[in-house]
Amino acid sequence: MEALAAGLPVLHDACPAIDDLSAAHAPGATRIAGSPDELTAVLRQRIQACPDRRPPPRAVGHYDIRRSSERLMDVYAYALDTAPPNRRALS
Repeated sequence: MEALAAGLPVLHDACPAIDDLSAAHAPGATRIAGSPDELTAVLRQRIQACPDRRPPPRAVGHYDIRRSSERLMDVYAYALDTAPPNRRALS
């Protein structure tokens, strides 16, 4: 996720955080089988292509810590049957 957030292409094997999303949410992420030969071939292709950095994909927002913390506070509010606390403005 950190590489995607930095706009870098990503090669991955099993990564539930990426696998559960559509390709449109994580452009630049390519799943490979994990064999050394495949990894070598794909890395060579990527190096020759000289890919540019991409803008951060929507998947980054999905896993943003602010979103996660808001959802956690909602769980606490629901569990305690209280109104959620006011969220502080981020600066």
